[in-house]
Amino acid sequence: MKLSAQIIKSAKSKNKRYRLSDGRGLTISVEPNGRKIWRLAYRVGSKNTTKTLGEFPYVGLREARLVAQEFLLHVKMGEEPNSLSVQPVEQGESVTYSLQRADLSELEPVVVIPTFSDVAAEFLRKRELEGIRPRTRHRIERHIASAAKFVGNTPINEVRATDVLTICRTWVDARKLPSAEHQRTLLSQVFRFAVGLGYIENDPAALVSSAIPKAPRKHLPAITELSRLKWLIKQILAYQGDPIVANALRFALLVYPRPGELRQVRWSEIDLESAVWNAPAETMKMKRPLLVPLSRQVVHMLEAMKALRSRNPYVSHSTRTHSGMLSENTLSKALKTIGVPPSEHVPHGFRSTASTILNENGWNADWIEVSLAHVPSGVRAVYNRAKYVEDRVKMAQWYADYLEHIAQE
Repeated sequence: MKLSAQIIKSAKSKNKRYRLSDGRGLTISVEPNGRKIWRLAYRVGSKNTTKTLGEFPYVGLREARLVAQEFLLHVKMGEEPNSLSVQPVEQGESVTYSLQRADLSELEPVVVIPTFSDVAAEFLRKRELEGIRPRTRHRIERHIASAAKFVGNTPINEVRATDVLTICRTWVDARKLPSAEHQRTLLSQVFRFAVGLGYIENDPAALVSSAIPKAPRKHLPAITELSRLKWLIKQILAYQGDPIVANALRFALLVYPRPGELRQVRWSEIDLESAVWNAPAETMKMKRPLLVPLSRQVVHMLEAMKALRSRNPYVSHSTRTHSGMLSENTLSKALKTIGVPPSEHVPHGFRSTASTILNENGWNADWIEVSLAHVPSGVRAVYNRAKYVEDRVKMAQWYADYLEHIAQE
């Protein structure tokens, strides 16, 4: 946001120096003693530096802008930055300030250093071009706003590791440890983006990782005990709500994708003749495509769902949302409706249910990991979207038959 004379006059001193940005590297530094100093951040070659342009109100807003513009112009033309200074010029009874020029010299081009908020906004635009989900964009915006309260007007090359730690500790003090780590991760992404653009040379957020406490890992509630699993399956089969939601619950039970991935399954990805779901990379959490075998039971269910199909491209569609997908909370509400408490089982829990049953019944661990769309580390991480597909076809059918069998007991 551009400065105004009123904003500058109203800026009160604090215990620590802070800056107000006018854009393009021009800031006014409000000192603890009340002085307000104009400074211009810029770079010559690989060297970041700052030029003092005078003190407000002696150098007014309009003069500071003109002087900053003229200074950058002269430096780009090859003049020595240190020989350029702002000097008072008497014009009758008034005094104005202008830039005093020096001899030309051979210098590398000057680059204006943007503020943290400038770089963060550019980073967000990049992520939007990459096709991020609305929820992800909202999370990025939230963490950028949290950081901007502390360093928004600070030139990106002046943000220190201690600033990052101060920002993250606001979440730690609020006992929101996952948010603290998400904040640090987002800041690290912004700084690495700035490194790539040549504004800075390293990532200060990487230096404080060990100083931020990690949240204890929590496993999401999931039913894995046989008698409760029988009860859960019967409750799902007896669901009397929206047929689309009923089938989404069954798909979650039998195919066990992540809830966000389930909501984005499109009919164009389903090949009923070959009994596979061609899950594309852009909708998968790990950003890897996956060939998902579909059991006979799932194929029959999807064939029946075709009768309910509208022009909506999503298998689990909704007329109530702008996106056309089921809302994020639909499956959670459906489970509550059939009497499943969230403390015992959540939509993501179907994945733990499948993993537990398949492992307990001796299925190959690698097949299970691929079916869960996990990416293993090391040599085993060499990726193939159709890896173990024949084995996973057998495993998917066994799992559907197993669930069908215990539901009938």
